[in-house]
Amino acid sequence: MYAARILTVCLLAAITAKDLECNEQGECSEQMIIETDVDRLICSALKSCADSEFELACGLNNCGIHCNEERSCRESQIKMDNVQQIVCDGFRSCQAATFTAWPAESANFNLRCQDMKACRWFALHLFMVDIHSEYGAQIQCNEEEACKMASITIHNWDEQGKTFVIDELDCEAKNACQGLDICVVHGSGKIKKCKCGSTGCDDARGLELCEQCEGSSCLHGAGIGCSDHNRPPPVLKQPGCRISELECQLALWNEF
Repeated sequence: MYAARILTVCLLAAITAKDLECNEQGECSEQMIIETDVDRLICSALKSCADSEFELACGLNNCGIHCNEERSCRESQIKMDNVQQIVCDGFRSCQAATFTAWPAESANFNLRCQDMKACRWFALHLFMVDIHSEYGAQIQCNEEEACKMASITIHNWDEQGKTFVIDELDCEAKNACQGLDICVVHGSGKIKKCKCGSTGCDDARGLELCEQCEGSSCLHGAGIGCSDHNRPPPVLKQPGCRISELECQLALWNEF
């Protein structure tokens, strides 16, 4: 199916930062889009960005990815730097998608999967290069099966060896994070509070990162995170690479 798909390649550039908006059904679907100086990717219609590949360079320092409608980013591959938040706000909006992101250095990162099955089978790779001492992330999977069978891999490349901190993992809804696999590689990390409810974290991997875990399903985890041998290999950091430079980003992305 996928081998036969023909992708339209769009290479765009702009002088000033802007939003890349896909507001019509299927408007940016089945394409490969490479663009610079983007503040936000906004996909606000049915399948508006589905089955596509995006390589986006952020124009500012607190950029975002917003998949706001049913299946809007389903099965897409999106790569972006300086990301402050990823929002999947629609039924199956980010299902089976793969996102690769370099969070913004000046803002707390926020992943919000806030509709039923919004991030089911979703894969997220976060690359941290310079962690601020007060840096704290939020991961919200607060709807039924919102992050079921998802995977979150944090690549901690902080040169001073700082710990990546997630303030809260919210999985209280029914089966919200069932089968979730979360881990930190190439460095240290922790989750201050995991909210699992009665079924939210059943069969989840990586709960050993939780300093505090609330809910009976905390006891029903499936082991250490990143233990799946089918997990994609990590990207190797290039010496002297500055993530803000588009050339370096593309070089890293090509290794991933």
